[in-house]
Amino acid sequence: MQGNGGSRIKLRGSKWFKAIAWTCGLCTGLIVLTFVLLVVGLTHKSSLGLAFGALVEFGQKTTLHSSAPVEVPILMPDGSVHINGALNGKPQRFVLDTGTSAVQLYSKTRTGWFSIKVLHNESVEIVPSIQIGGLVVTSVPVASTNRVIQEPLLGDSFFRNIVLTIDYTRMIAQFRPSRSKPPRSDRAIVLPNAARDSLRWMPITTLNIGGSDMECLIDTGSARSCIDVDAAEFKNVVGEELKVKGNGAMGKLDVYTVKHPLSVLAAGRRIGAIRMGIKFPPNVHALIGNDILKNFRVTIDYPNGITDLEPYGKVDVTGH
Repeated sequence: MQGNGGSRIKLRGSKWFKAIAWTCGLCTGLIVLTFVLLVVGLTHKSSLGLAFGALVEFGQKTTLHSSAPVEVPILMPDGSVHINGALNGKPQRFVLDTGTSAVQLYSKTRTGWFSIKVLHNESVEIVPSIQIGGLVVTSVPVASTNRVIQEPLLGDSFFRNIVLTIDYTRMIAQFRPSRSKPPRSDRAIVLPNAARDSLRWMPITTLNIGGSDMECLIDTGSARSCIDVDAAEFKNVVGEELKVKGNGAMGKLDVYTVKHPLSVLAAGRRIGAIRMGIKFPPNVHALIGNDILKNFRVTIDYPNGITDLEPYGKVDVTGH
């Protein structure tokens, strides 16, 4: 009897050991898969979206410490949208940049749990927490770059689980949980986001620029709206290159004049005009910056892939 009991105990222990080993193997496999996707994504020309998808989906957690929408003041000292918050509990000002696919930090401000170098000037970290008012995001994947970034960029992956509203009249940013949508005005222009695997968080939508339909990026990190001067559609309207350089998430940018203003139409309604061009990665044909966006209450519903532009006054604005 004792022998049989002993064998049962041994068998039971063997099952537990196999279960634990299987679980550990699965976790290891997921980690390996995550970092394979990470490296592939960061070396892929379609930017950081694919890479951060794996880490964001597996680990990033979003918490809103309020049943009501969280509202935080915004600042626009240079035409971009800035916001105060905390990085790992320490006060920090950020650029609220919907034109960047992921959170970006200057490498000398490294504060993550670990760092993995994936390119000669890029590494990936997991930051314990970023807080903006009552919005707290933990285990945040970030791109750490050797390019000097004065303030960290809060890109689209940071907002993946919330509905973001920028109210330029009240100078506030508002955060709502994905299940809570703000009321939509009858005057709002509703723009579906373009579905892209590697850029799925980014508010890319189809607009009419200078008479041609093309994909454009809603970019609160850009003070000015601009076209991609390398796009074939604009080869006849690009003017001279200016001596001044522009600043962007990708570093210094070449800036060009446009021979005549290009009207921007959203759902058949004129929302502004573009008067400059730059060279940027070929994900989109134009950036819609704050010179146009400031005429609207802008809501980006990240979970459902919709951008609303609610005009403060007349819809036909000039973009000045």
